[in-house]
Amino acid sequence: MRIVVAGEQISFFERYGYVELESFFTERTTSLLLTAAEEEIAKRGELSLADRGKEGSLFYGYDLALSSERLRKELFSRKLGMAAYYLSRRKPLRYAFDWLWKIPGIVLSSPLDTISSVTPLTLSAVIALTDQPETEIPVRKPFEYTSFPLKKGSVAFISSKTNYQTANVLPGTYLLIAFTSAQPVYRLQQTDPYTHFLKGYGYVFGDQLKETTHPVLYR
Repeated sequence: MRIVVAGEQISFFERYGYVELESFFTERTTSLLLTAAEEEIAKRGELSLADRGKEGSLFYGYDLALSSERLRKELFSRKLGMAAYYLSRRKPLRYAFDWLWKIPGIVLSSPLDTISSVTPLTLSAVIALTDQPETEIPVRKPFEYTSFPLKKGSVAFISSKTNYQTANVLPGTYLLIAFTSAQPVYRLQQTDPYTHFLKGYGYVFGDQLKETTHPVLYR
């Protein structure tokens, strides 16, 4: 497989904590990701709270890959894991969680590792699943940390220490996948709206996460 990250992109990421790789996914793959994510959300919505309990967080687009084989097939690509490795220089990289963001609607103004119940986080990849209308694309300020990808199929890799500012992101649908380390741990994190989600998979706070739910994506 060819190298998907150039040297100047790696240097930019190391200096500024994020970098965008344009046209990373094909039109077909991006459409499959969007369809698989929406299908899983619809499937969860058909279940009542009585079926799984209030803390199941069924109605939101979090950890969709845990229950969607179709989404895993497209999202857990070696290409994505390889790019994450070239930028972070860490391996193995394991799946931490995914999160479908429809903006506006998601409000976040902090680094991702400060709200995650999975720790430690290494970096995340934000995939644009929809295009932005040409008339709405603003002139970006140099090295603006809030930059999300503008074109469908493009990916922004963002360090877990870099501040997210979703209030400044253009409307659209984005799929975030976060990467963790060799031995991730499940912790109580009060700022995480899904801090109890993994209890539905048999975990308790303090547990080390298994590869059955949080597989290695690049080793």
